Amino acid sequence: MECFICKVEKGDLTLLEHEAKKWLSFDELDTVDWLPADLLVVGELREYLGEVCNI
Repeated sequence: MECFICKVEKGDLTLLEHEAKKWLSFDELDTVDWLPADLLVVGELREYLGEVCNI
């Protein structure tokens, strides 16, 4: 899994790769049935976003 932290300043983004792609907000991270190998990445992402965005 690859994760990117992005801020869209204008316009719309279109995902062109991967069948199960989706954009998630911080509040939507728990709506996905993550694979065990991805749980560490999601946890780190949640921690980083919580610190940087004061979530």
